[in-house]
Amino acid sequence: MTIMRHEVSGWVTEPFPAGLPITMNLPVIDDFDGDGHADLATGPYNALITGQLRIYWGEPGVFPGSTFSFVTMPGFLGYPHLTSADMDNDGDADLLFSYDPFSFFDSGNRLFLNQGNRSFVAANDAVYPPAQASEADAFPIDIDGDGWRDVLLVSRDAPSRILWNNAGTFALATPAELPPVTNSL
Repeated sequence: MTIMRHEVSGWVTEPFPAGLPITMNLPVIDDFDGDGHADLATGPYNALITGQLRIYWGEPGVFPGSTFSFVTMPGFLGYPHLTSADMDNDGDADLLFSYDPFSFFDSGNRLFLNQGNRSFVAANDAVYPPAQASEADAFPIDIDGDGWRDVLLVSRDAPSRILWNNAGTFALATPAELPPVTNSL
């Protein structure tokens, strides 16, 4: 694996640092600790192996850094998909973690809220309701234009749904608000 970095002089390639996992599933790059340096959040290809995400903290001139933190995942995870966005409007990037329904494990979607001190806490069910097992991908977007990112849940084998973000607490859209759309491939 190779890292390509854009410098003033052009693109520079360098080998992926030793000690970092080679098999990662959809890594996400964001500045999770707000220090101005890119950080790397990643889980192994099959999170069942460890049940943990790793966040490698960027350092001046070094990406990804060698310092990392673990975010522990609940249950059997299957094949994770990650995305980041500020879901609670506190100025830092949170993590949306979704599971592939074809993994045949305890699939669904979870929100991990950034605590601002290089740690994350899973949002409880009252804040972010558990998703159905068939919902594999979460897309954060402000659908209703209220300044809070909602979540579009897209599935390969069930109707897509929306979780409305009401000032940091999420509620499932009713059929009247969004009739279920079944995806067909």
